[in-house]
Amino acid sequence: MTESTRNPKSNAPTDPRKISVYLPLDIINELRREALRLDRTISWIIQRCVRIGIHEIRKMPTVNDLEVVDFRGQEDQGNDTKSEQNDGKSGI
Repeated sequence: MTESTRNPKSNAPTDPRKISVYLPLDIINELRREALRLDRTISWIIQRCVRIGIHEIRKMPTVNDLEVVDFRGQEDQGNDTKSEQNDGKSGI
């Protein structure tokens, strides 16, 4: 085992597939209800949610696809307008 796959507190091997996720309480409760209803584990429910929903997530634009709007509400098309706006004075 490599150092990264060991639990630092107990030096026991850990499962590299295990992660911690912080969710709002209402989502946790909904996951619990569905797990009970379907007689499945919460892990199974989350895996199915990801498999069903990942196609919708992939349709979302990436950060690089979004247009940037500066604080004045003007769209930034990737041009460096600071040099054009600077009147030659240094500083802010």
